[in-house]
Amino acid sequence: MANTVTIGRLTFTSPSALSDSRSGSSREFSIQGKFVADTIAEVKHLRDELLACANGYYVVPFSWTGDDTVSGYVRVVSASVNTARTVVGGYDYAVSMEWLGNIGEIEMESQFSGALLENDHSITSTTDQFYAPPVDSYSHSHSSNPTNFERVGEDGSIYAKFSSSLRSYNAKFLVDPDDFYKNSCEIFTNDSSDVSRLRCGLETPNFPTSAILQNGLVKMTFDNNNSQSRFTVYSYDGDGYKSAKEIAISRGASEQEWLGWRSIQILKNEPEVATIRLTSYYDTDSRDQRLTFDVTLRRGARHFSLVTTQWSSGKFNIKPTATLPFTDNTSYAVMTNNDADGNQLVMGSPQNFDVDTTNGGISTTSNTATMKSFIGFVYDGTSATSYDTADSIRDQYLDNIYEVVRIVKS
Repeated sequence: MANTVTIGRLTFTSPSALSDSRSGSSREFSIQGKFVADTIAEVKHLRDELLACANGYYVVPFSWTGDDTVSGYVRVVSASVNTARTVVGGYDYAVSMEWLGNIGEIEMESQFSGALLENDHSITSTTDQFYAPPVDSYSHSHSSNPTNFERVGEDGSIYAKFSSSLRSYNAKFLVDPDDFYKNSCEIFTNDSSDVSRLRCGLETPNFPTSAILQNGLVKMTFDNNNSQSRFTVYSYDGDGYKSAKEIAISRGASEQEWLGWRSIQILKNEPEVATIRLTSYYDTDSRDQRLTFDVTLRRGARHFSLVTTQWSSGKFNIKPTATLPFTDNTSYAVMTNNDADGNQLVMGSPQNFDVDTTNGGISTTSNTATMKSFIGFVYDGTSATSYDTADSIRDQYLDNIYEVVRIVKS
């Protein structure tokens, strides 16, 4: 097998040349080569995603199978792809990077902020502030001595860390480059050849109904329908994503849906958190009366945070399309019974809402232009323990953590 280079989430042909220069405390190096792939669509994907990473902001792992001493973390300062021939062998790449250090020279620091969400449920504090470093990370340090809780995801066990004062301190940990993206937040969308591609930056083709947002524990997909605004959520359960639940977003007592997903934008795309925005419209003729649907997913979470905005105040409904009896617990609603995979769907809002106990789902109690809410899974349903219970999932949403991971010197 030919040697390859990996920059962040991208792996491609080994470079034909590598230049390394050092001055004082800085180290810069660049690589040049030619993309080799089975299809033109794959080459174009490599080109687009490599350029999307070249903003000097993302910290990403770097490795080269041609030289195992070159393994660590970098910032991509610039990248260029020159097209000579679009059919065969016509894409030359050049990448300039700032070398930050190998695993023995640096560590990660999670910097926390945020606040308990204002809510109509008299919840003023929780013990469920949390963050989740990558799978197989190690040497953790946080002054509140948070409680570890294991959640088994697609890439192995992730240990979410819980505390009542997590935001008061930053956390530090180490992680090998090969483990950096395990159970991380991921965004997939299709390209023009109808192939699902992992997105590395903030750029994506406009195929919203192909979008996938996942973190190894839960997944959300969007339905391909021009007359309905729907998405489906799943829970990972050892050997795949299960417990599929289709959800419809609608307006008013008539529960009329918006007319399909029309656009997608990636607002944030980091391993620890990802946010996408989809839009739709309500009026068939004029194509106005906009819906904006923002979804955020954090690493280690079993729930999605939603912000849904419509063009004018009205009743919002977020309901399963299948009949699922729900139980009203005031600050959240949960499936009354376990599903066939042993899990329960849970949803709620910091705003007052009504629960459809017969069919499932929630609706705003009063007309509003914006609805904040969450949707996720109670893993193991009525047998859930500790931080996987419905009460705890609600608190993990309400006691919001904003996390930014940065590189610091060891």
